[in-house]
Amino acid sequence: MRLGLLLALALLGRTAVAASPAEIERDVARAAGERDTRRAERQQVQAQAAAAAERVAALKRPGGGTDRAGSALARELREFDRLAARLDTLEREVATFEQRLARLRAAFEAAADDEEGRLEERARREGAAAVAPQIEALRAARRRIAGQAETPGFRPPLDIGLSALDGVAELEAKLALIDGESARIAERLGETRREETLLATRMEAKREWARQLAAARRDAAGSVDLLDRGYEEAQSALRGLAARIEALARERSTLEEAEQRLRARRTEAEGRLAELRKGR
Repeated sequence: MRLGLLLALALLGRTAVAASPAEIERDVARAAGERDTRRAERQQVQAQAAAAAERVAALKRPGGGTDRAGSALARELREFDRLAARLDTLEREVATFEQRLARLRAAFEAAADDEEGRLEERARREGAAAVAPQIEALRAARRRIAGQAETPGFRPPLDIGLSALDGVAELEAKLALIDGESARIAERLGETRREETLLATRMEAKREWARQLAAARRDAAGSVDLLDRGYEEAQSALRGLAARIEALARERSTLEEAEQRLRARRTEAEGRLAELRKGR
């Protein structure tokens, strides 16, 4: 896995524009595979870290644990620190591959545009039928690249409106859509709560590390360059975690508003449906 990341970093400097669309597509497939492997591991480590964060929180409640040193709390904190460090590494590696994929996609589009221009010139000389298979193959490659390079995310909830002309069939279909969107929102809200717990525990661990580095800087004699860099990295990580917590809070607020709208639409749709069925 480490070798794959080093290879990806080495390839960042390669002049992909000179390569053919097929060569760049192979690079995209390799980079996407490495990214997806790390995404899968990140998901596993996130689940483990979230569980560890919940155990830490439980032990910190009154009567939940004994003294920090040599206690269950200390063991859980060490385990959480280990998972958080691995999570930091995986997030950096995923970001590296995302950047690489963005560059490769831009290089592919440039190469594909050049190839398409050559095929169109050939079509003018020999006729469209002579290049039709190559044109279609290039379009298929564009679709594959778009699918591999895209970053998946939570699709914003649908705003399902009702119309005065909706009949029984339309209202039943919209109720099914509302239920599907509500379930999706509920699942995402659960994920955001778990992510917030995890991020809050990671912030606490980073703050403790930053405090230790600050104390070491004060007590150090002579050069403290390594301590300075470590402290700045810890502060940068804290800012990044705080920004993610704020983003999650905004997302949660948006989802809760959408959930309320869907609940109101469901009540309205059920009322209309009952009236229509009554009037049959």
